[in-house]
Amino acid sequence: MSLVSKEQLKNEATYGLILLVIFIVLFKMLFYSESLLSIVRVIASLFWMSIIPGYLLMFYWRSKLNFLERIIIGSVLSMGILGTVSYYIGLLGLNVNLHYLILPLLIIACGIYLSYISLKHTPHKQEE
Repeated sequence: MSLVSKEQLKNEATYGLILLVIFIVLFKMLFYSESLLSIVRVIASLFWMSIIPGYLLMFYWRSKLNFLERIIIGSVLSMGILGTVSYYIGLLGLNVNLHYLILPLLIIACGIYLSYISLKHTPHKQEE
């Protein structure tokens, strides 16, 4: 795994913002009778619940998968994890009202931790 430079992070953040704008425009074209604010709320919740946590989970494989592959695989992975964990937490009797805040934050924290571990164990190149 290679170290991540600020330029790479800046490029991926730009790709993420472009993806956000594409989603907003696409949803506005599909649901033209809805207000822009309601569409932005739906897209923001989609990004919060699946795309951002999934992307950060898949960031560990940044050298093997490109941005789009990580977004797609990560979104599906995040939706599966959120659904499964939310179901079992509900079976335990815990309140479901805050799952939309707590579970994505837990997945994001796990993704950041995995990325940190991968960067920590990456051998640095020795300058000669």
